[in-house]
Amino acid sequence: MSLAFSFEPMDALKNYDVDMVVTSDPVEDKQFEYFSLFDYQMLMVMSPDSELSKKPYLTPGDIKDQTLLTYLVSHDRLDVFNYFLKPAKVAPKATRKVELPLMMMQLVLNNQGVVTMPQWALTDDQKAKVSLKPLGKNGIWRTLYLAVRNTDKSLEYITDFAEIAKRVSSKNLSDINVK
Repeated sequence: MSLAFSFEPMDALKNYDVDMVVTSDPVEDKQFEYFSLFDYQMLMVMSPDSELSKKPYLTPGDIKDQTLLTYLVSHDRLDVFNYFLKPAKVAPKATRKVELPLMMMQLVLNNQGVVTMPQWALTDDQKAKVSLKPLGKNGIWRTLYLAVRNTDKSLEYITDFAEIAKRVSSKNLSDINVK
């Protein structure tokens, strides 16, 4: 595994720097094949002291007075913008880019921002300390894929990895729907 390719993963796959990429954003390119792993819901993570924690679900307007914490990627690559805020023409009060998930959680716990992520990405300890709310009444559901080069899609270690990933995810992650 390499963090060096975390922001341009498909280029790394194309250039044979990595053999596979886990992504929720498939790109239309005949060079790539995608194995569906599972569906998951994106949730807003906030301090239990946040006023938003009292709501059953969040609307885009709820975020306009919030500081939205994000990873070090452009907004056009983030689900919260593409599927929640932009369609409603709403922006958060501020955004703050944070590199480390641990720092992100500390900011959330100190009520200094909110962040979106799937529930499976949180530890049980983290889930116990924060409030999780769906984005919209029906939530925003995404699919996680394993991307490989089309020329490699039938290699045994690739197909085995995809099957093992599904099996282990189904066994160990809550609130997902294995494909």
